[in-house]
Amino acid sequence: MPTHHAYGFLFAALLPDALGVDHVDATKLGAAEIARSLAPGDLVVTFPDRWRWLERSLPNWPEDVAGVVSTAPCPRDLIAALCERGLAAMTEVYGSSETAGVAVRRWPEFSYSLMPHWHFVEPVSEDAPEIDHRSGRRIWLPDRIRRLDGGRFELAGRLDGAVQVGGINVYPDRVAARLRDRPGVKDATVRLMRPEEGVRLKAFIVPEVGVDITALRAELFAWIDSDLPTVERPTALSFGPRFPTGMMGKSADW
Repeated sequence: MPTHHAYGFLFAALLPDALGVDHVDATKLGAAEIARSLAPGDLVVTFPDRWRWLERSLPNWPEDVAGVVSTAPCPRDLIAALCERGLAAMTEVYGSSETAGVAVRRWPEFSYSLMPHWHFVEPVSEDAPEIDHRSGRRIWLPDRIRRLDGGRFELAGRLDGAVQVGGINVYPDRVAARLRDRPGVKDATVRLMRPEEGVRLKAFIVPEVGVDITALRAELFAWIDSDLPTVERPTALSFGPRFPTGMMGKSADW
């Protein structure tokens, strides 16, 4: 993790300093160099996209090497694959830019536990959970939760509609609103790709009647590449006369 990132600063600067251990900056190392540098007892700290690259690049892990992942939800199939290849453990850290780390879970747990310096404000609202820091500071979590026994909880979806692309919060509704302002577009919706599709946004476009789809596709991709930040760019566009719906009439994937 680059140390100018809050997550990177905590784990790549403060943690090694507090523990009195060496820190190896692997941000520019290739897979072979990383494999040679790993030793028993090491902790590898990075984000989901980089873990996916490591899963593809390292067929086996040295004994007793553990991992930490944060900045975005990490697919469970990815963690399972890493552990099958010899990663000793994976700890997922949940938090936000405003709070830093709030809770952790250790594979294969589904639920999180708050870190000791955080507590839920009682009575707990699962739709708008608030947490209290031991300093007295209070803050709202960005997600809905499902509270479980023993002080544990599961995440139940973002309150603000944000998704993570490359470790950065992106708001699909805002991207869709900008697409709806483009000439030839009657309506648009945007969502994060499924894990098997990729790690970026995709969009479904309802064109104005009589618009040439081929020309509209080219115009939209040109505008996307020139006007939207990289993480906000839909990399796949689908077109149709109406948004896809399932058998029950509810919104469906495409």
